[in-house]
Amino acid sequence: MISINCQDKKFKKLLNDFLIFKFPQNFEIEEIFFDIEFINQICIFTIKYSNQEKIYKLKYAEKHSLLKVIKKIILIYFDGIVNYDKSFGILTGVRPLKLYRKIRKDNNLEACQRILKEDYLLRQADINILSEIYDNQKEIVDNSSIDGYSIYIHIPFCPSRCSYCSFDAMVIDEEIIDIYIEALLKELSSLKNYYNKKPKTIYIGGGTPSSIGWKRLEKIIDEVYKDYGFADEFTVECGRTDTFSSDLLRMLKEKGVDRISINPQSFNKEIIRNLNRDNTNFDFWYEEARNHNFKSINMDLIVGLPGENRDSIINSIKKVNDLEPDNITIHTLSLKKGSRLYDENFINDKDYWDVMEFSKKFMEENNYFPYYLYRQKRMALSGENIGYAKQGHICKYNVISMEEIEDILGFGISSSSKIMDKNHNFKRTFNYKSLNDYINRINDIILMKSSLIEKKDE
Repeated sequence: MISINCQDKKFKKLLNDFLIFKFPQNFEIEEIFFDIEFINQICIFTIKYSNQEKIYKLKYAEKHSLLKVIKKIILIYFDGIVNYDKSFGILTGVRPLKLYRKIRKDNNLEACQRILKEDYLLRQADINILSEIYDNQKEIVDNSSIDGYSIYIHIPFCPSRCSYCSFDAMVIDEEIIDIYIEALLKELSSLKNYYNKKPKTIYIGGGTPSSIGWKRLEKIIDEVYKDYGFADEFTVECGRTDTFSSDLLRMLKEKGVDRISINPQSFNKEIIRNLNRDNTNFDFWYEEARNHNFKSINMDLIVGLPGENRDSIINSIKKVNDLEPDNITIHTLSLKKGSRLYDENFINDKDYWDVMEFSKKFMEENNYFPYYLYRQKRMALSGENIGYAKQGHICKYNVISMEEIEDILGFGISSSSKIMDKNHNFKRTFNYKSLNDYINRINDIILMKSSLIEKKDE
């Protein structure tokens, strides 16, 4: 058990969030105590562990910098003593590349690496992957503009709910789907006059968008084209092959969708069954998709699913490579509130450092290069999510969205919109997570989003 004694509630929460990220399993099996006392710009920081006590007297000007110092002290103190998550040093944010980009702006590569090692305790392997992704994203980032935008559309329906899923996804109900689509089309149409250029990318995600049927999906695609025009890249996250049909693939191709996702998550049949998921005729439908000549096909894998071990994960990585999709995204399981695994108190107690390092080397050997990366809370140790692409197949939407370099217009339940002002700062608005709220308050959603866009130039 890890305990913190600190009168500053905000400071305590920030430190506690860091410890949950870096020491997830130790909250259950270890006894670690931290005491923090503030006296006239001096912090008395005490660590108690295994009948030992260490006291630090730390001068500080402001608490944000002090928190960074304390994080470094904790990781250095427990290095070799407790098995914590060493990946990315003291960084726990979703987007470590944003810090890398900020440091590189004013420093050469050598100085950037030194700062990340000394100030943030990043390992060389983490620095290397950030450096490579930075280079691979550079053309997209350099070509971004303050008036550029992309569209995200959320389809919250699935044939069944996977045990790891916390998204606002609902099992298929035909009547509710039609009501939802009516509200969605109204929201799409309402903002069509705010941008005088076509979107850079369009992304339909979920949920499982293909689960609503190809005719309904076609209706949404037609509305997007009518209101906003054709994009440079159009992705539909089909996801599960038990929702596929020849009509679906034909329609997507005819409508100009050039990138789709087919996500096995694992090729271990028992694992998939236990997840409440179905990879019916996976190889067949992948070949059918290939025969329709989409520019890019992505496949997702998840590392750390219940019941998996190193060998089964590596077998899945090798299997997906044998299929040769254009993109491979390797996620690490993140336990999110609202998922069945979270509710059942499933604990990520394995360190997947060696698996993740194997995947990086294996991807490189097979001509896949990393192009985006993000992290999440409650991941397995040494966890990260990395998107790999073959040459010429980077998903622009993933880079634009993750690196926050242009506007994202989000449509549908629980989606978020990010609008950049003239100072390159983002303001956000979030759609309701409740289906009833989304449908019944669609006019409020439109008003909030319109107001945000209208203030873009202020």
